[in-house]
Amino acid sequence: MFRPGQLTGFGPRFRFNQQPVRLKSLLHKKNKARSAPIKTPTMLALEHFDFYYGPIFGKSWPSIRLGLLSPHKYIAAMNNFSSKAERNIQLIEKLGAFELLDTLREQQRRQKNRRSDLGSQSGAIELDLVKAESGENLDALRERAENVEFLKQTAMRGEAGLGEFMPPVKELTREQLVMGRDHFSLKRDSLSVDLDSISGFEGVGFDIPKVDDRISYPERLKLMIYPRSNINDFPSPSYGLRGEPSWYLMDGASIVPILALDLQEGETFFDMCAAPGGKSLLAIQTGLPRQVVCNDKKMARLGQLRRALIMFLPEDQGDWADRIVLKQKDATNVKGWDELQCYDKVLADVPCSSDRLSLIQDEGNMFRTSAMRERLDLPHKQTKILVNALRSARIGGTVVYSTCTLSPVQNEGVVENAAAIAREHFGIKVEERKLDTMVGDLLRSELFQINRQRKFGTLIVPHLPCNFGPMYVCKLRRLA
Repeated sequence: MFRPGQLTGFGPRFRFNQQPVRLKSLLHKKNKARSAPIKTPTMLALEHFDFYYGPIFGKSWPSIRLGLLSPHKYIAAMNNFSSKAERNIQLIEKLGAFELLDTLREQQRRQKNRRSDLGSQSGAIELDLVKAESGENLDALRERAENVEFLKQTAMRGEAGLGEFMPPVKELTREQLVMGRDHFSLKRDSLSVDLDSISGFEGVGFDIPKVDDRISYPERLKLMIYPRSNINDFPSPSYGLRGEPSWYLMDGASIVPILALDLQEGETFFDMCAAPGGKSLLAIQTGLPRQVVCNDKKMARLGQLRRALIMFLPEDQGDWADRIVLKQKDATNVKGWDELQCYDKVLADVPCSSDRLSLIQDEGNMFRTSAMRERLDLPHKQTKILVNALRSARIGGTVVYSTCTLSPVQNEGVVENAAAIAREHFGIKVEERKLDTMVGDLLRSELFQINRQRKFGTLIVPHLPCNFGPMYVCKLRRLA
């Protein structure tokens, strides 16, 4: 019961069930501020991808997202310079792996035979139609002709037609649809581009002609891969008599830029951003180039590349020590670039946001707060590298541009801008070499998932049963 004289600094006190209660405590409860949870760079990267890639890939995004967040799949690139090369291949085959390029070559042969069979049937029908003028049953022959045409169309829709895919003739960007093509054409003609401050709109409205391309797969290059949905890991490599590793592991999509180059005997090959050296090693394993030039800006990365080359290429391997050249040059330095029209094949595997790595590693993550400026400058840097790559290629030579990101801004956006800048400032004309034939081979192998809805180039996307990539590849040929 309340007693009038029982007052304290905390106000009147009541007792309910013998428990004292302070009125001030009930009426004025102290609020405690909650601290916001700290977001790691990997969390920021995932939020960024959901926001930007979700609308771009639509219904495919959940599958791609799951692939990015899952362990990716490797291939084993066999070291042909190992003293136990044949034995190593047999060892990997016993584990259930098979040679990828043999499978792709078999796909090419089947495709060629299927086309010839359909062509011979069409020729026979045409001959029969000519004979029909002499009194044969014309209706029956026409029915046969319609059946053959139906078979052709079915083949085009099925696996036989994957290599015959024809993309749209013309595509318009969102800005062109809103403001019209002429507006941007006039803007480009009157724009004086400062190569130190690329805007990113230099390529708007710029057309790159497209030409079909066919490639041959290197005979000496051996790439071992597990079947679809097999998630077994390759064992650690054994070592030969000279201490050389028997194989090295790579993301399965990383082989595509080298295959797209279609290296031929006696050509010169230039890797503009070579470190850590996986793709340069693939080019060397083909045994085709007469000279391999590996470039990188940072001495530390160049030292890492040199150690990898020494490890996989023993000293007694012929003249390869003289055929490999290491250079330290800044591939983004357009004004000071002096590697002009020197090489038959150029690879520009540029620094990018590295989408898969950004989701699994916080250290060095491009989505950390302190790296925001660096990440936003990536398309600017990539455009400069590709412009220099086009300048380095001989007339008639080939440049392959590649990244490991899904970002259209870093992929086809850079290709378009670099082609426009190279044309305006250096008089360089290019055409895109469409990789439809190789893409068809990869799809028929059922080991790669490819998104073909790109304005330029080809995009390999992660997919759980065949979790390679992402890897964007665009092949350009210098015409002038």
